[in-house]
Amino acid sequence: MVNFGAPETIPQKYVGRRFYVHNPPVTVLLPLRGISVISAAGGPFHDAEADAILFAALYNGLRPGVRVRDVDTEINSPEFAAACAEELLRNMQAARGVV
Repeated sequence: MVNFGAPETIPQKYVGRRFYVHNPPVTVLLPLRGISVISAAGGPFHDAEADAILFAALYNGLRPGVRVRDVDTEINSPEFAAACAEELLRNMQAARGVV
């Protein structure tokens, strides 16, 4: 068994072999109000400018087709947890061809 990245990265000499694609549907969720307890508003590492730079780098660096969902809350909020659960269920359905 050998692991490769995305299907388009498979070397030509292996094309035609049997492959299993792990986790084809992917979503990146961005908690816009803080990526950790200490980076949320009022925390010692709160830095909105640094977060904006990080988020921009993520948007620009993700492979095409990766869904990004901005969530207007901090990472430890119940709303962010709910968004994560929603995306997990959505991706599981997509992997089964339901969506």
